[in-house]
Amino acid sequence: MRWALAINGLNVAAERYGDPAWARTRAFQVRSVRPRNGVDDMGGMAVEHAPIAQWDGKTAAKNHMDTIPMLTAFGIIDIFANLETFVFILYRLYLNQTPDSIIEGDDFKELRKLKRDPAKDAEWKVAWEERLNNWHRKKLYDGLAKVFKAFCAVTKLKTPSTYTHTTIDTWVESLDMIAIVRNCLIHGASTVPANLAEACKKPHALLFDFELDAPLEITLYHLEGVELFCDQLLTGINLSMLELHAGVKFSDIVD
Repeated sequence: MRWALAINGLNVAAERYGDPAWARTRAFQVRSVRPRNGVDDMGGMAVEHAPIAQWDGKTAAKNHMDTIPMLTAFGIIDIFANLETFVFILYRLYLNQTPDSIIEGDDFKELRKLKRDPAKDAEWKVAWEERLNNWHRKKLYDGLAKVFKAFCAVTKLKTPSTYTHTTIDTWVESLDMIAIVRNCLIHGASTVPANLAEACKKPHALLFDFELDAPLEITLYHLEGVELFCDQLLTGINLSMLELHAGVKFSDIVD
């Protein structure tokens, strides 16, 4: 929603500054901090707000519209970060209730002893929080797609019975596809890499339509595709949890 509002604001601004009536009497300025009196030495200098660019209305309108692709790209980066946060919140909630899956083996023998001893509950909570945070840091390197797949496996979540076109496996592939785009944007890739072009051939490619070696240009359409996936993903997770908890299939109820 925030990215939609920001993009809408750019369109409104472009319309305003492109109005000949506005441009006849005014110019658009961008201001920032600059050294006072033109002194360039950073040591102890005084600063002031000063114009760093001044445009006529037509130029200001164009530059506002030219900013939209940057916002759509940042939007994908931002939404992916929120997806990552969301998945780890779910995973940590589960592990806080059922910690056994990450305290197995000889390395965590003492931790398991603390868990079994009611008299050492305070020590257990401190040790467990440290273990959970260390697990979280290491899991970040696995990539969100693998983390989500592992979460579904350990919690025994299944594809909702009412979903007939996608599965948990395709959700994982879609998460990986968003991650590829996000990584390209963060690292300044200017063209579409082979792995992204290949992923775009799949029927569950969101609304991504990138072609190999073509310019990597993110549009509002692509951002909307990611938002659509998020909506469907959250709905799917809710349905899957409900079916697991209730022990019923919604497809049977619908039929």
